[in-house]
Amino acid sequence: MYSYKKNVNFRLLSVAVGLLFSVVTNGAEAQNVFIRNAMIFDGTGAEPYSANVLIKQGRIVKIGTKFKVTSAVEQIDAKGMALLPGLIDIHTHWTPEGEPEAFPEIAKSYVLHGITTVNDFHASPESYQAKQEWLQTMTTPHVNYAARVSTPGGHGAVWGGQNMTRWISTPADASRAIEQLILYKPDVIKIFADGWRYGNSAENTSMNEDAMTELVIASHKHQLPVMAHIVTVSRAKIAARAGVDVIVHALQDGIADKELVELMKKNNVIYSPSLAVYEPKPEKLVGHTPEKLAWVQRRQAFSLYNLRTFRDAGIRIALGSDAGMEATPHGYSSLRELELLVEAGLTPTESLIAGTLRGAQAIKMADDRGTIEIGKRADLILVEGKPWQNIQSIRNINTVLIDGFVVAKDGVLLTKQPGSIPLASIAEHIIDDFESPNDRSNLDTQRFNNRDSGIGRTVSISQRFQRASNNNALSLTAIMATNKTPEASVIIPFNRGAVVPVNASSFKGIRFDLRGEGVYFVRVNTALGTWAASVKGKAKWQTVSLPFSKLLAQNQQTPWSSKELLAIEFGGSRAAATSFWMELDNVKFY
Repeated sequence: MYSYKKNVNFRLLSVAVGLLFSVVTNGAEAQNVFIRNAMIFDGTGAEPYSANVLIKQGRIVKIGTKFKVTSAVEQIDAKGMALLPGLIDIHTHWTPEGEPEAFPEIAKSYVLHGITTVNDFHASPESYQAKQEWLQTMTTPHVNYAARVSTPGGHGAVWGGQNMTRWISTPADASRAIEQLILYKPDVIKIFADGWRYGNSAENTSMNEDAMTELVIASHKHQLPVMAHIVTVSRAKIAARAGVDVIVHALQDGIADKELVELMKKNNVIYSPSLAVYEPKPEKLVGHTPEKLAWVQRRQAFSLYNLRTFRDAGIRIALGSDAGMEATPHGYSSLRELELLVEAGLTPTESLIAGTLRGAQAIKMADDRGTIEIGKRADLILVEGKPWQNIQSIRNINTVLIDGFVVAKDGVLLTKQPGSIPLASIAEHIIDDFESPNDRSNLDTQRFNNRDSGIGRTVSISQRFQRASNNNALSLTAIMATNKTPEASVIIPFNRGAVVPVNASSFKGIRFDLRGEGVYFVRVNTALGTWAASVKGKAKWQTVSLPFSKLLAQNQQTPWSSKELLAIEFGGSRAAATSFWMELDNVKFY
């Protein structure tokens, strides 16, 4: 039910989790469970067999046919059903930063589809702790958080700034990035190493081999697996030589040759092709020209051929759906990925192993989950049918157990999910006076620069400067990109990662000191949408009092509420290729 870090003592925690769960479910679930008469697919590669399973304190303690249990143990008759390890999807994207309100529904969908562990590739390090705490209030798979690393101008770096994705160019950059990221205790390192854009647009930058190699070395020092976004054969060779643990995404620009196969085998690289995100569904092909359709089909042919090549060579395949991307829904896409692996040439058994043992190996947790063995975590699913014979049977999920608790049955969660956003905390008076030397706000949040998206982007920098003898302020300067609506801004979250909103209903508005030239915007991001107002800069400092009533809704119809605020943003737009500047101080509620 709960998401924990891999370096925690799981055996001790399972007791505490059980106690907390019993409060949440009003004692509806027993802590010890006996599953009898199951046909067990254990994920190890062994043939399915009939046996009983005893679970105590979230762990599998007995497997066999000749042992008895007490009446105090909850019993599940699994006659006619298959018992499998919970599925593991190593490649998912949950909500973007500042939009966590879909979390409960995303978690619910994964659980109902039998997915008991996922990696989230879509979270900033600042948000990990707040999201983990929120996850503990709901029924959810175990969620591992991936720290993102790319290159300046690279794929994955074109939005969100370095608070979302660190940028590296050299080995020294790589070492420094990992040392900064481990402070947030990530579970996985995700690198955007390949800048090829599928032939659809201009190529992004790609990661140098020396930088990638150093990043892998630095990550492995902290026992962190490295997963690389790779979509081309040439870059896959570089990644394999660099020692990455997993290649996520299908290789789509050509045929994997003998050199690549040997490199991946030599360095024990796992391959996760994310076929679900590339499936040429009709809704994805709307408006395609005949030439573009032919190109999509060609890429797909390379993807399928290369998967079969790797499978035939004995390279391990792991389930990763890339769910959360366009037309790739959470939960459903993980099971679709298993089906697509079979359609591509894997046997149903190999596909199921890709979704269990291989996923656990990819995240370095195979000693804890991914197979049905004594001592392993009791993340399990009961399925009607024999999915090792017919992979479509994996959709007939009857019961889901996480940490030994029955959390879903017959397509229904056994506990109610919380609201769509976390409970708000009370807003503090001072937001940021820019006096902290560590570039954090008075709320201990990491402010960050925001700018227009795309490959050609506005270049901006913000820094503290001495406004008076004993007072600091913030300056934001930028060179605008050559696109239609270039802009630059600085965002100050009201809570770490802009996950937990704040209730500012006891205040009337926002007050700040401003110096500049031209018109600027002030945006308040909330759980219900974004509201904004314009202010005019002056050559001399001025104190601006902006009532909440002056804020106008942006692209939404919901009424304003000051009870669920996430972040405040100051910035402006200027003509393409021109310069921009503003100075800001003493941001507070009044």
